[in-house]
Amino acid sequence: MNRFTKSISIFLIILFLSIPANAAYNALMFPKFKWDNYETGAAASGWKVNCYANGTTTRKTSYSTPTGTANTNPVVLNTHGEADIYLDGVYTIVLTDDSDVVQWTLNDVEGAAISQIVVSIAATLAAIGTGSTDGDLIMIAATTNNFYTWDDDNSKWRVKSGGIFTTAALPASATYTIETGTTCFDTTTSTQKWWDGSAWVAIKSISILQIQVFN
Repeated sequence: MNRFTKSISIFLIILFLSIPANAAYNALMFPKFKWDNYETGAAASGWKVNCYANGTTTRKTSYSTPTGTANTNPVVLNTHGEADIYLDGVYTIVLTDDSDVVQWTLNDVEGAAISQIVVSIAATLAAIGTGSTDGDLIMIAATTNNFYTWDDDNSKWRVKSGGIFTTAALPASATYTIETGTTCFDTTTSTQKWWDGSAWVAIKSISILQIQVFN
């Protein structure tokens, strides 16, 4: 697989979701745009997201908030390879590394309304209530990266992968349904974690040795 094919296949996992219906702009990736350097495995710190009017080389403004705080263009990713990027309309997105070498270009990039999939948005975690219909999805406005679905069988909210928590606030199985394999990011330790069925465990990288035998 060449680099272009690999980049596009990775990019296809992006969730083109937006923020609540009363906001002005849609998120490029929800809750944050995040990219890793897949050659080194490190975060793409200092890489740049260039935003253009779709199909052109005319720069088009993106925003760091849903209500319209303009980003610089290009948007420079932080040390975690992340940035808040909201879009207004259709864009061409060009990702370059920290030396301005183009990594990929994608046309026709836009968002889709999150209100189409989220049943409700609670102000805080304490306000999510008890749910009513199995599978209902709720988002916490105070931490717009954390989603839960109602679990009728256990009468608890089910934690969805992708949440961001401090170590002290990691969901507990006594309060939530947590399916084995659910993942989250621990901001206290800056590590990705997964639920192993009884506890949150740091995800460790795995090295694979490939051996080719030639006759």
